[in-house]
Amino acid sequence: MDLPDMSRHSLKLPKNYSNVNEYTQSLCAFINDYSWILNCHVVDIFVDNVWTTQFPEGWHALADPSICSRMDLLALASRRILPNRNQQLAPWPNTLKEFVERSKKVALPRNPDDEWVVETLSKAPKLDKRLTYGMNPKKLIEVQALSALINNLAESNTITRILDIGAGQGYLDAALVYGYGHTVIGVDDDMVQTCGAKFKAGRTAKRVGVNKAIHRDSVDQNSRELPKAFGQLFHVNRRVEPTETFQTVLNSLVVANTTLHHERLAPPVETIDRETDATWMLIGLHTCGDLAPSTLRQFINGTAKVLCNVGCCYNHITETYTSDNVPLNCTGFPLSKHIRSTHLQLGFSARMTACQATCRWEMDPDGSNTNFKKHWMRAVLQQLIVDELGLVSRENTHNIKVGRLGRKGKFDSQNAQGDDRYDESDEVLGTQFAAYATIALNCLYNQGICDCPLEKRTPEFLATFGKSLAYRKHEVAALWTLRAMMAEAVESFILLDRFMLLVEADIPELVVRMVPIFKLEDSPRNMAIIAIKT
Repeated sequence: MDLPDMSRHSLKLPKNYSNVNEYTQSLCAFINDYSWILNCHVVDIFVDNVWTTQFPEGWHALADPSICSRMDLLALASRRILPNRNQQLAPWPNTLKEFVERSKKVALPRNPDDEWVVETLSKAPKLDKRLTYGMNPKKLIEVQALSALINNLAESNTITRILDIGAGQGYLDAALVYGYGHTVIGVDDDMVQTCGAKFKAGRTAKRVGVNKAIHRDSVDQNSRELPKAFGQLFHVNRRVEPTETFQTVLNSLVVANTTLHHERLAPPVETIDRETDATWMLIGLHTCGDLAPSTLRQFINGTAKVLCNVGCCYNHITETYTSDNVPLNCTGFPLSKHIRSTHLQLGFSARMTACQATCRWEMDPDGSNTNFKKHWMRAVLQQLIVDELGLVSRENTHNIKVGRLGRKGKFDSQNAQGDDRYDESDEVLGTQFAAYATIALNCLYNQGICDCPLEKRTPEFLATFGKSLAYRKHEVAALWTLRAMMAEAVESFILLDRFMLLVEADIPELVVRMVPIFKLEDSPRNMAIIAIKT
């Protein structure tokens, strides 16, 4: 389809693509050509014998650990490198090589090398340690970078008020208020998150010396000095609906001003909201699911001057093609006319795949192996359910939701001691499956889905059943790897849709850019959509 004027906008495409139309066609072709991989559910790998019936014979060697080891699979996922074949083995088939190459070339560039990003972050001193207390390494990297970029946008566009939709624990908001002196209203619909944000902000306010003298000599010399005047920080607990406008949200903050929480003496919230000369900026760090598209719509239809949004959790997006009775202005995908014109449906499986972060697999081999093991256990459980409980219909088996089984490693620790946790022997895998299946079957019984006979729930029976399929664990790892290798392409398609929604907006002199702002291995959801009404 014909594109709107792209001259004002900025999106770095992969090499060998000269325009958005060409790139969109290539993305669609890749996703369509390999939709059969996305539609292969790991949970059904044994029930449907997926590996041998769905995948070309030349690809089967990926499931042979003597040819393609676990570390080879991690390298394949992280760096798109197939293991070398010795002279006694046939070379990897061209169909597999083509898939690997296309998966690598079709994804949007994710290296944070944009000139503005690099220059802004290079000039941004580290945040004061009193502002970063309690942040894990990932959150620290995200807040350090995004707060500096938002501050740059705010200062260059005379922003006086910042609205953070999906504020969560409020780490970013506290950095903007106490580190850069901005006034921020953080909105989140989770009361636990809002309460946590209030508590953390209160502690931060005390640490930085709000309403009392600041001891400058205690500031880290390598850190950004605290501003001479702090901004104001407000927290609001409310849900932002997909159909709401930006002005509706602002008006509700006036009505619900008694729920606001601010960390220093400040004018009433009515004064903030009703200032006719206030210049607003909409922000969001890892806004979940449909909240990111809602934020984009509020920017388009509202009075905010600047937008900076980083989305996540694509599995929670509502899709027009797959969600019944969802109004067009409420859906999370597709948003733009450009992407709608492709008629490409993703579905839940593809959107879930888009959440994968294969760039991290090789960095954390133990964690990756644990994930492979969990997928193997779920697939073995599916076979157990079909074989022993008779739930053979596709509807029944796919509706079974086991969910999380307690704290991390719980099913391992019950029967594995010391080095046995990392033992890949059939015996140990069978024992670990027995612990997992015992909890899982109880969950299914409590959900009223099925009741496994007592004689089928003994540790001995379950361990034997698990042991019988232990030799196929690598098969699960290979399938999961190939599906995950499509993640970046699917995510690129979703991100392109959001970018084009803004480009298509009928706003004179609107400037839209989409840039990576974190290193991919530090924070896989690293693409920021920035828009400015000039």
